[in-house]
Amino acid sequence: MRLLAWLLLVVQVTLFVLLGWLLLAQAQSLSPAVQLVWDPVVHPQLAGYALQRCQVPAGQSTCTPVDLPGASVGTAVTTYTDTQVTSGVTYRYTAVALCPACTPTRSAASNVVTIQVGAPPATPPVLGAVALLPQTATVATASSQEAGMEARQTLDGQVSTFWHTRWTGTNVPGYPHWLRLNLGTAWWVSGLLYLPRQDMSNGWIKSYRIEGQGTDQAWTVLASGTWASTRSAKEVRWAPVLVVAIRLVALSEIAGQAWASAAEVQLLQGLQP
Repeated sequence: MRLLAWLLLVVQVTLFVLLGWLLLAQAQSLSPAVQLVWDPVVHPQLAGYALQRCQVPAGQSTCTPVDLPGASVGTAVTTYTDTQVTSGVTYRYTAVALCPACTPTRSAASNVVTIQVGAPPATPPVLGAVALLPQTATVATASSQEAGMEARQTLDGQVSTFWHTRWTGTNVPGYPHWLRLNLGTAWWVSGLLYLPRQDMSNGWIKSYRIEGQGTDQAWTVLASGTWASTRSAKEVRWAPVLVVAIRLVALSEIAGQAWASAAEVQLLQGLQP
């Protein structure tokens, strides 16, 4: 039985945070990463998938992907996080389906996905992979913070630490609260990942608004909405914008309490229009 073509990497940016967040936060820490997602293949003898990658040489525009060591996954997996990447380098990715009992034993390669990791505004890559903005150059500030629970802890790559608005003393500030991420330079940004604190639900943000500060210093509303009362990571997308800062404005808490919190907040690199 032939294993027919079938494999197609999704043609829109997709990030499965529930599957990948702990790996990104704990193993990768502050290093760049690329998350790939593909449509599942339906075949009774499917054994899994192999990811292929190549690094585009400086001054060139293409290369031929080859099998990525250790990047073979089982049939139930349709996502892979590549942490062995370098900021500023351009990579090309493909994927193949594996079937040892078939002839041939591998499908044709999927469409090629090209992405430049951690790059400032540049030619947009083909949709199908997403790069997280590096946290090392980002500075977090907040409307208020409790001692030992500072805003900077949303950027430390540790899901056990978190930012919490001030809750001790008198005149405890109420809503709205905000967390601001200063990028240090202008970046194309197209989304935000919010991971609630993981030890308890105090401060989980319910209603939110996300604003971006452009190079003209003006603030623009990028997205707003309501998050579910779960400890899973929340993802918000918008059309790519060139910004120097992003502000997450918390408008309410899931239990109606006065404070806000966040374990990790990461920004998604946008694609220049």
